[in-house]
Amino acid sequence: MKKVLYLLLFCPLLTIAGSSVALQPMGRGDLGAAKAVPTSASAKKMDRPASHAPVSLSWALETDKPLELQSQPHQTSSKGYWMTVDAADFDSGILLSTTHPGALVRVTPQSDGNNAELLDPKDLVLISARGETFSGGRGMDMLLSGEEQEHAKKRIFPQGSAVFRMANDLGNGELYLFAENMDYGSGKKYVVDVFEKSSDTVLRLTTGSDTYLEGQELRFETAFAKNAGTFSAETLSASLIAPDGRRFPLTVKPGQTHFAAPLSVQGNGTPGLWEVEVIAEAKIDGILVKRNARSAFALNVPTAVFRGQVSLIDDSTTLTAKLAVDVAVAGRYEVRAVLFGSDKDGQLKPLAVGNSAQWIEPGQGALSLAFDRALINRSGLGQPFVVKDLRLIHQNRMSLIHRQETGFSFPTDR
Repeated sequence: MKKVLYLLLFCPLLTIAGSSVALQPMGRGDLGAAKAVPTSASAKKMDRPASHAPVSLSWALETDKPLELQSQPHQTSSKGYWMTVDAADFDSGILLSTTHPGALVRVTPQSDGNNAELLDPKDLVLISARGETFSGGRGMDMLLSGEEQEHAKKRIFPQGSAVFRMANDLGNGELYLFAENMDYGSGKKYVVDVFEKSSDTVLRLTTGSDTYLEGQELRFETAFAKNAGTFSAETLSASLIAPDGRRFPLTVKPGQTHFAAPLSVQGNGTPGLWEVEVIAEAKIDGILVKRNARSAFALNVPTAVFRGQVSLIDDSTTLTAKLAVDVAVAGRYEVRAVLFGSDKDGQLKPLAVGNSAQWIEPGQGALSLAFDRALINRSGLGQPFVVKDLRLIHQNRMSLIHRQETGFSFPTDR
């Protein structure tokens, strides 16, 4: 057996010279598009300069360390909420519902381009769920005014914020926040953040992937969780937030937990880092629970796609795969993948990373993925060889446009 393995490892794979294989079908969780898509002039203006010089390299991996190649859902858990209010709301009272004593509250004035107004926490008034009034700093621990933050060595909150923690003797439930010495008719906006570090009730927001392509659907789910129980929202709204801050409301229904939303860069703006935000409320154990959650994801345009054909070359120094591509936007494109080899028991193990990049004009082209023969020989691994974690990246935009857990296999000598 050792002699057979030795021959497999150190004899060139002459049988694959000039042969070709096809990419495997896309699997669940893989990222890819059927055709290359051009982008708007505004999107092209955001491209970073990139070299036209080709580059190719490979490096060894530790064969005994397993790799996690499956794309995992991204989950955010929130113990807080935030809302934008008007100065007039501090006259009528702002509802702050908490599930546990000791919530941290931050009130931040929205800047209109001028210096933000500094708030004094001692001007804030709290009325507890029992109807008790706490003012002049009473009922508030760790008061931190905007002026004190100005003199702090390190700013940890936005400029002008008033920050305090509700004292434990306020209890929890539905409290109301008022403010004295404020011009209620000024029309100024404030953001009120409430964070309940000690709460056992969270809002979970799970997205199916960290990266999506133009035209795909964002699939997400959201629900409250307390101990081992799960509760759907009774009041629910959701929005997509573009990189430039624009919001696009989503159609969601309270009582549901799973949602889908079409994603369109062409219609809504430029590619980049987008966010989905959900605002949810529910009565759990007789207490009104308010939570907001956000999750970020990359939304990219597939400016190039793999055509599916892979030409294989073995010249005794490198094991090379040339992957055919269709390109809609000129740019520097990178292909990256992990080569797996088989041990004496036939188990696949990571062997090396291959990486190359070159400039490609619109039309049909190819990217070469080369693995150094010396790395393969030193690994102690043999046939069959399988290429996994196959990625295509538009380097001008640093955008991932293809990710496939299993790309293709090199033919095995017979």
